[in-house]
Amino acid sequence: MTFRDRQIAELVKARYNNGLIDIFTAISSENSKLIDTPSESPEAKSSKEARIIKACNRFHDDSSEEIINSTTRKISVLSTLFLVLMFSLGTLAALQSFAQPSISGVNVFWLLLLLLGPNLLMLIIWVAMMLFNHNPSSSSSLTSLPGYIIRQFVAAIYGTKNDQKALQINILKTLYKPLHGRWLFSLISHLGWAGFMLGGLACVLLILLARQVNFVWETTLLDADAFTHLTLMLSYLPSLTGLDMPNATTVAQSRLGAPEGQLADVRTQWATFLILCIVVYGLLPRLLLAGVSYHLYRSRREAFRLDLSEPFYQQLIRHLDPPSRQAGILDPDALPPTSPSSDLVGPLAAQGPEAADWIGFELDNSSDWPPVAIKQGKVLHLVNDRQTQQQLFDLLKSYEGHALVIATSLLRTPDRGIERFLRQIQKSSSQTVVWIGLSASSADMANHPERLDDWIQLSARCHIPSHQIFVIDKDQNR
Repeated sequence: MTFRDRQIAELVKARYNNGLIDIFTAISSENSKLIDTPSESPEAKSSKEARIIKACNRFHDDSSEEIINSTTRKISVLSTLFLVLMFSLGTLAALQSFAQPSISGVNVFWLLLLLLGPNLLMLIIWVAMMLFNHNPSSSSSLTSLPGYIIRQFVAAIYGTKNDQKALQINILKTLYKPLHGRWLFSLISHLGWAGFMLGGLACVLLILLARQVNFVWETTLLDADAFTHLTLMLSYLPSLTGLDMPNATTVAQSRLGAPEGQLADVRTQWATFLILCIVVYGLLPRLLLAGVSYHLYRSRREAFRLDLSEPFYQQLIRHLDPPSRQAGILDPDALPPTSPSSDLVGPLAAQGPEAADWIGFELDNSSDWPPVAIKQGKVLHLVNDRQTQQQLFDLLKSYEGHALVIATSLLRTPDRGIERFLRQIQKSSSQTVVWIGLSASSADMANHPERLDDWIQLSARCHIPSHQIFVIDKDQNR
């Protein structure tokens, strides 16, 4: 499985969350086609991620392929524009040093400061960001900021307020996942600053080829020894090439105000010094870091895996491998099915309890957590998989609260899994009143009225009266 396959799965998830496809209905009707293909290897069958990717590929059509390609093209265009901009800025920085008619020569240290100064400053900032980001999987890392800026920039230029924009933003989020996205950002940043240095170098070379330039330096507070030591220090690495570099005598003769008529050998030494300093201290380090960033980006990107704890993938796994497909029924109901008592079915509650602790159960991405409906209570736990469910049951062993709200999505199918979950909650906290909060928008209520009846019937089977069920308005949470 490649990064492209996982990117397709993320896109299918985004299309489902935006209401563009109904993947679970299709899987339920064609389940055998999705998981019993003869060509599938035993290794792939045993991998949940591989089965998820295979299922999502069935919903990857030409339109979604065009979304991925279009987003990639936009990133390429923006990256190219960034490189051109940085090259132009480097050219302008070099030109600024040569465009001073009041000075009888070019201040070589001012020129180096204009080119190497911003480059060094941004390099220090990059190093600090990478060191601070000790946990790449954390979404709060500093390197998530550049990805956010780029996503918003692409959306502002190319996107419109529609479903396609949301899908493009999802592709960008996949590209800028913290694990590998920080190296993609680093690659673009290093190439941009390499372009800055290349622009400055090209400008310097063109001017030196077309004009005879005298090189000088000047200062008000520092003495000549400081510039002599600085020149000798900067000359160390360039001198390894075997070319002549300025010495102490050359530095003393080049101070502004010295006799005019700089010798050709002195001009050549300063020109060589200037060009090699730009290359050695500016261009080469950025190209080297760009190469390292590219290698790390490729390796980290191939190591990227889907977050199978997300509600969409959890629900997809259940649909791909329902218990009814196995030999016999796993985890059968301990009690025979019973008809709900009529006194448990009635009108819903207008709102949730005033003081209660909240548990989120397999909420979809469109449901805010925690919801604004929480008043005096607190968030107790969020259940997305078997592990978090077991953690909740362990927590409830010592729970002494008076009311619990199980918040879930109205659109979630009220199956035997949620029924067993509710019964286990009641068994673990027999003295606690259990409420059910159904997260839904006005459109969900209008388009799926039968689903609310299903939840009322399910709660009645669990002996939870309908007046302990209420709707959490998604529209109010936004």
